[in-house]
Amino acid sequence: MEFPGAYPFPNREDCGDVELETDGALPAESLQCLTDASGAGNVASLAWVRRTTEGDPTPYFVQTDGAGATVASTAAYDTYGQGGWREYGRPHSGSHERSDLNTV
Repeated sequence: MEFPGAYPFPNREDCGDVELETDGALPAESLQCLTDASGAGNVASLAWVRRTTEGDPTPYFVQTDGAGATVASTAAYDTYGQGGWREYGRPHSGSHERSDLNTV
């Protein structure tokens, strides 16, 4: 999976692709990868898929750049969803709450 409108950062650290259970949390090592890269001011990305009750995939993407994180997701594959992309950012606060991404 690729971050939508992926930024051309050839040295971006890839923190992985994850398939989650409906109520599953992102792996600690993936979150640590993002935290470490962002804390060092580097660009990193992580992609994951969470399935709806009906089993439709909802992909999520996060990219950090040292100044914060941008998260994007789409309901385009959700049979009963609204479709379209949702994107939001969060400025870097100096300490990342690793559990924040598990609430998206």
